[in-house]
Amino acid sequence: MGWAWGQPAVGETRVYIGTAGMAKYPVRHQPGVVGVDLATGRVAWAYHSQAPSDGTYGFPASPALASGLVVIGGVDGKVYAFRQ
Repeated sequence: MGWAWGQPAVGETRVYIGTAGMAKYPVRHQPGVVGVDLATGRVAWAYHSQAPSDGTYGFPASPALASGLVVIGGVDGKVYAFRQ
């Protein structure tokens, strides 16, 4: 994964976490948004960011849950919405 900068969002069955990373960092990152199952602690859902040629990327913001969606801001300045 990557670095978790924001606070997680806790839903009824999953915890959602946004992670960020840096291209060309000595340790490989795969930033994105993950949904961890509360009962098992396993990753139940994930969206991974495409790495740029250089710089920070991913989702440093804290996710929010609303109307069955996970909403989160990306380093690219866009707001993303995923179905829970």
